[in-house]
Amino acid sequence: MNLQTYTLLLGVVTIGTLFGVLAGISSGNVFAPGIALSLGIVLAALLHRRVSAVMDDELLERISGKAAIRVLEVIIIAGAIIGCGAFTFYWNGGNGTGMAVSGNGSISVTAAEFFPHGTIISNQKYVIADPSHITMNDLVALDTLFTGSHRIRDYPYVAGMASGVVVILIALLYAAFLLYYHSRYETGKT
Repeated sequence: MNLQTYTLLLGVVTIGTLFGVLAGISSGNVFAPGIALSLGIVLAALLHRRVSAVMDDELLERISGKAAIRVLEVIIIAGAIIGCGAFTFYWNGGNGTGMAVSGNGSISVTAAEFFPHGTIISNQKYVIADPSHITMNDLVALDTLFTGSHRIRDYPYVAGMASGVVVILIALLYAAFLLYYHSRYETGKT
């Protein structure tokens, strides 16, 4: 096949892989995204084998290498910025709880989460109608109130940690491959 057909089919495989991964994620199937990615990689490798045109000249390798390095730089910088921003929300945010007794004896329990500068992002309230006879529904509702409140605040922390781990792993992989290829080409082995 020629280079134009290869590029077109590679685009179709990429889009199909993307839809497979998204379908797996949205369905909650843990294995589907991995299967879709693996299948996409295998199909792309098979397509690359079928190309009859000469693709691997030195100029193409240099261009691909520079493009790959730029992509790594952008991903590392963007990941670091996203991670720092998420940590900023987590460390500068806070939460607050409160209780108030009304005239009829009911208790109002409030759980609030806020981000920097006191911007309230969640302010949930639950009213216990008869505090002397707390039901299981009241306990479940209070648990849901506080759990949901803490999840809102913990999301930026988890997102920041995930972003930071990905950035570190990508940087370590880049350094490992750089050392490997440097030692390989320095000794004259190809």
